[in-house]
Amino acid sequence: MALAMSNNPAMEDLLKKIKKGKVDWQNFNPEPLREANVLQGMKILDLGCGWTPTFARTARRLGADVYTVDVIPADEFYLWNPLDDKELLEELKTSNPRKYNIELQLIKEFDETRKIEAEKHVEINLREPDAIARILQQTGGNFDLVTSAHIDSGSEYKGRDITYPSYALANLAMRLLKNGGVFYQPPFGNDIKIKVNDENK
Repeated sequence: MALAMSNNPAMEDLLKKIKKGKVDWQNFNPEPLREANVLQGMKILDLGCGWTPTFARTARRLGADVYTVDVIPADEFYLWNPLDDKELLEELKTSNPRKYNIELQLIKEFDETRKIEAEKHVEINLREPDAIARILQQTGGNFDLVTSAHIDSGSEYKGRDITYPSYALANLAMRLLKNGGVFYQPPFGNDIKIKVNDENK
């Protein structure tokens, strides 16, 4: 959804190549999108980012300003450090030089990633009565895109019920979006939810 909202020429170029059959999932190279900062200027909020905030990390790589919200603290996010497996790292040096260079980049960025995630994360249970106020205070609101992929029924964290009703999630998102902003909830089964915040309706 974030890429679909991008007006960057690099996205148009990619779509043309996909239509012509020049690019598919097997030969897709994300580097041109990263170099073009295709999400630059977008402010995104990921509600319920989970233990591994992959979407937030990817969107930041593509230039977006991304905040995360979860009851899980940022210092508990899983972040792979290649130095944890030096044997594998050494093996990649000869077996897969491209992957080895990526791992070196991850090592270089590890501390900075941890720092950004701590700064851009709101640790809160959405069921708390002041949740929206706290999110607005820490992020400034006015998001282009709010998404939620990991909020579902029956969620627990350390024995605490953190279930947030899906009918209330869209209402919460609307209060965090700018006018014209989009709330996107990835599908569970065939249930795709996309809502646009339009104060004129």
